Amino acid sequence: MRALEKRCAEGKASLEAQIALYEQTLKKEETALAAATSQKNTNEEQSRLTTIEFNKATKEYNEMMATCKGNIENFRTEKCGLEKIRGELYKLSGITKYFTDCETTDWREQECSATCGGGTQVLIRSVSVYPDGGAACPPLASTQSCSEDACPVDCVLDDWSGWSGCSADCGGGVRSKRRAVVTNAEHGGEPCGEVSKTESCNVQACDVPCTLSEWSGWEACSKACDGGSTIRVKDVVQAPVGNGACPAPRSHKRLQRKKCNTQPCVNATTTVLSCTAKLDVILLLDASGSMGQTGWDATKAAGAKIARAMGPSIKLGAIQFSGPTSYTSLWKCIGVTQGQPDMEADCGIKWVDHFMDDVETVAKDIENLDYPAQTTLTSLALSTAETELAYGRDDAKSVVIVVTDGKPLSEHRTSLAVESLKQKARLIWVPVGRYVRKKDVRKWASFPWKENVVMVDKFSDLNTPYILNEIITDACPTVG
Repeated sequence: MRALEKRCAEGKASLEAQIALYEQTLKKEETALAAATSQKNTNEEQSRLTTIEFNKATKEYNEMMATCKGNIENFRTEKCGLEKIRGELYKLSGITKYFTDCETTDWREQECSATCGGGTQVLIRSVSVYPDGGAACPPLASTQSCSEDACPVDCVLDDWSGWSGCSADCGGGVRSKRRAVVTNAEHGGEPCGEVSKTESCNVQACDVPCTLSEWSGWEACSKACDGGSTIRVKDVVQAPVGNGACPAPRSHKRLQRKKCNTQPCVNATTTVLSCTAKLDVILLLDASGSMGQTGWDATKAAGAKIARAMGPSIKLGAIQFSGPTSYTSLWKCIGVTQGQPDMEADCGIKWVDHFMDDVETVAKDIENLDYPAQTTLTSLALSTAETELAYGRDDAKSVVIVVTDGKPLSEHRTSLAVESLKQKARLIWVPVGRYVRKKDVRKWASFPWKENVVMVDKFSDLNTPYILNEIITDACPTVG
């Protein structure tokens, strides 16, 4: 019994000591819990206020972006209107004059001269379209200050850890990350700053898809005969929220297309049809060396026949294009080097006729063209045609028809010129021969390419009524 009592007393003392230790640990952890709870409450309040600030900043940003976009569009509209007014003023004064305003590329930033403490940075841009009687070119070089921050000895911190997972998938949550101090700041350097960050995440509304309108009515058929197409569309009534989905403009959910006027054109293989629609048409005729004299003669003949097929409601213009014969001229024509090029002598771009009603004059001028047999600066020809569209009629659709046999000097510049031109006019390609890359032409033509590309196997086929009528019916929704 004495031994048992001794063991019980020792066990009791040991258990009481453990209980005291656990009670001390409990008090310590309760203190830590209280501090953590207080910090949690503070962080949640900071998170709430930060979320409010973020939402406010997002709203201000969206409003400012909408204002800026509206201003840009207004400036573009005003510029277009001023160009129209300028042309009309000359018409009223009895003077026929065509203007080409200078166009430049976007600014390209060069490397800053210093990494801190203030430096200078050169901005350069080049001329994409040279002026011809219009607005002169603005400065092509400028400077701005850069890297203006001082060069202090800053605290060195370890890399941030990865962000923790967001506390919510949408509707607003928080996430955090940490980093360690590697070297403390010295000699007045930048202090270490925060070593932990907490921020809002997934603040967007949980994904809401866009709302579409009902189907519009079917539009007029694109061709009068030989198989055209008509479309109907759905517009976006309400934009998507968050990451909500919205069908692409050309997806089957927003655009439907069906064939129409599939009957053959009457006498299409024996008689050249005439265009009776109201259109502004520009012909671009390739006069590069790869055409050969036979190819160029066929191109001139086809251009003249297309011109004579244009009806009384057509305004017609024509451009002969080849390209420069030296790198010096090339750099000048594409704006790499400064200086005003001679569009015909240096760049091989010749206006046969600007927009006019007298299509017979245009046809005869095309027939009288010489053959320069130079390179193929297609991009500049397309940009030159685009400047003429400013003199088109508001109530007439614009069509540009390109007859060519090979690759342009720069496929990249041609692609850029094509995308700009297609925003203002329908672009039809007539590639002749086997050296034309069909996939490029299909990409460059207006959508759908099957109604805007007329493939011609050889130049001897170019002047057949069948091919000419294919070009005319593609360009004209009504023919006679």
